[in-house]
Amino acid sequence: MEKPIIAISLSGVTVSSEPFRRMHDFGINELAKLSGMPELIEKKDSSKYFVYVKKALENVYYDLSMEKAIVKRRNQYCRRVVDLIGENPGFIRRDVIRFLRDVKDNYRLVIVTSFLEKYVREILKEAEIDDIFDFISASKEEEEDDKEIVMTRLISEFGRPKKFIGSKKSEKICKKFDIELIEFDCDRDRVMKLERAL
Repeated sequence: MEKPIIAISLSGVTVSSEPFRRMHDFGINELAKLSGMPELIEKKDSSKYFVYVKKALENVYYDLSMEKAIVKRRNQYCRRVVDLIGENPGFIRRDVIRFLRDVKDNYRLVIVTSFLEKYVREILKEAEIDDIFDFISASKEEEEDDKEIVMTRLISEFGRPKKFIGSKKSEKICKKFDIELIEFDCDRDRVMKLERAL
């Protein structure tokens, strides 16, 4: 019998969410400045946020198609996150990694993230943890930044995870795919919470 799949978020579980937040905010501020659209910063929590982002991208990357502009910005964001993690190894949660190594024999462990796959591999290699995950389910460059797309692909290729370790933001996707959520934030929670849940 195949071992059950435990899906694990990259940001906020194995790596602090701090570098992702910092570089997201940096990127939004930079795009607002470059595009001459300071309102972009104010709209960051608005339901129409992506309408403003696309308009800002049109202003900055007028010589590129929208698809190419999005790919360019996503790559810049991911590169910056990887570099920040490389400069600050404390962002890697070694206690969580030790725990995952301890339970690996009982589960197939998979990273599920909307972060671009090639950069996920860089982070895992840099942190010397690329050996504990059975596979990675991450965004492809040409896709939208959408974890639902990533989860759909994971399920179609490998089956439905038994549990998902991630933040409260993952609640909606877990309900949609009928996956038990182990709500966990490595910047706040202790590994004992994972030990009790698995």
